[in-house]
Amino acid sequence: MMHYKRPLSYFIALLLPILILGLAELGLRATGYGNSYPLFIPSQHSSGYIEPNQQLIQRYFAPGKAPKLSMDTQLVLATKPADSFRIVVQGGSTAAGFPYGRWGSLQALLQQRFKRSYPEKNIEVINTAMAAINSYSLLDFQAEIVALQPDLVLVYTGHNEFLGLLGAGSALSVASSRGGTLLYLKLRNLRLFQLMQSLLQTFSPTATADTDQRSLMAKIAQGADIASESPLYQETLKQFQQNLALLLQGYQQAQIPVMLSTLVSNERDLVPFSAIGITDWQALTQQLSTSATLPSAVLQHKAAYAFVQGLQALQQDDAVAALAWLKQARDDDSLRFRAPSAFNSIIRSAAHTYHATLVDTEQLFRQHSTNGIVGNSLLLEHVHPTAQGYSLLAEAFYQAIRQSNMLGGAISANHAAIPEVDIPLTELDQRYAALKITNLMRQYPFRQPDLPPVPFEARDALDKLVQQRLAGVDWLSTQQALIEHYLRQQDIVNASKAMAMLADALPFDALLWRDTGMYYMQLQQLQLANYYLHHALQLAPGNVRFLLPLAQLYFMQQRLDDSLLLLQQAKKLAPTDPRIQRFTDKVTQAKVATLSTHKK
Repeated sequence: MMHYKRPLSYFIALLLPILILGLAELGLRATGYGNSYPLFIPSQHSSGYIEPNQQLIQRYFAPGKAPKLSMDTQLVLATKPADSFRIVVQGGSTAAGFPYGRWGSLQALLQQRFKRSYPEKNIEVINTAMAAINSYSLLDFQAEIVALQPDLVLVYTGHNEFLGLLGAGSALSVASSRGGTLLYLKLRNLRLFQLMQSLLQTFSPTATADTDQRSLMAKIAQGADIASESPLYQETLKQFQQNLALLLQGYQQAQIPVMLSTLVSNERDLVPFSAIGITDWQALTQQLSTSATLPSAVLQHKAAYAFVQGLQALQQDDAVAALAWLKQARDDDSLRFRAPSAFNSIIRSAAHTYHATLVDTEQLFRQHSTNGIVGNSLLLEHVHPTAQGYSLLAEAFYQAIRQSNMLGGAISANHAAIPEVDIPLTELDQRYAALKITNLMRQYPFRQPDLPPVPFEARDALDKLVQQRLAGVDWLSTQQALIEHYLRQQDIVNASKAMAMLADALPFDALLWRDTGMYYMQLQQLQLANYYLHHALQLAPGNVRFLLPLAQLYFMQQRLDDSLLLLQQAKKLAPTDPRIQRFTDKVTQAKVATLSTHKK
């Protein structure tokens, strides 16, 4: 009998601690201890919508330790409509649209193309990108993104792999190995784990709130250089490769198509970060020639030497050599805020292996750069595009979507560039973004030592709105003030753009969408008018105030049968409204005239 009891006792001994821990976990949850930080939460603005959780970053840190990072606010229907084609964007700050935010992002510029090409399709573009995150967070978000039922996922990631959140070389890492980091992501929602974090923080002598006023780039770098020959470099390449494989496998299993983009960074106009302080670069580049005597510090620094060789090759009009040297300078820059060339090789291989669509953004940027070398004409600093650069990023994905035929044939022809009226950035947005970039580049790692922020003085009405944003006034308030400013100036073009941005932010406001469409109709921007008036009517079906503007638009587009159909609906709703009969007569006459012309 003892022979049989011993295995049972071993089993009970093993099971008992698990049972105790399970009961403790349930007890903590029952008492409300701890927190979960979902990717999306019910919207505070409108029922039936969800929005990104502004506290999401807290899921990775003990209380008081999280940096100030969040996704841009966006309202998303909690239940996916049956007729919706839903696209989700994943990535870091470039995918999020820094420094412009949502309105200069891949999300917004893709949506602008869809407004013209597919104005009557319900295409949702949801952005889950956020500054400083990398492939670990993309993996962490995946299950919640799958729950959104996307029809397509777009991925632009890689620049934060070394020094971003959870990165192997980052001050914001949580473990010394990939396995440890993945385990942390699995355990972080357990209340017992959160309790242990809290206790460790309480008894830690360094457990203080984050009062560091340096830029996020300065905080996460932790002074560590990561040389190309180092084990940490090779470990991070392997981390990116394996995480990307897991990400694509997960979407493959969920039968969700993925489009994966190559990465772009500044090669021509950015001194390697690790070489910033070794010489007076402004003086050196001004006096540079092929026969110049280089400082010993430059000669002894791999990235600096390659960068100078690239500049000298440009002086000799040797574009091939210049590109090779400047790419080498980027790859040897041991302060790794830019992804090395190896990452694009990993991306291309992963796309092929896991049947994702490769979006070659790097190649498109090279085609639009002098000598094929990417620099300040398309990038604001090291990795973030200018407005034109974001337009190209959107173009790369847009053409891939068009070629996939997922959305069917488009109404309009391809656009090599987004028309200026379509770029959803106002002058206020441009000024605010320029100020952010100016101050960013006065700090580490762009400068050593840091320079103080540029004092900002309001010169005009738009600057006063910039001041309001700097003071923390919410975007909705400043956007409404901006619209009023443009209307006072009788600037209908910019008022329409600002109003369209507000409508996009408030997808439930049918009247705002109608008014936006009517402004675009006044400007003869009929495809944009079609988009806003069509969706306004979807929000308020069976309403004469929404039927008539769309009927008028269809008349202007020579869609006479569609116009008459809407007028018939309006007649049933308001049989005594004389406007409807007059308009019906006008459309009918136009149709008769058109038929007569065709007979001739």
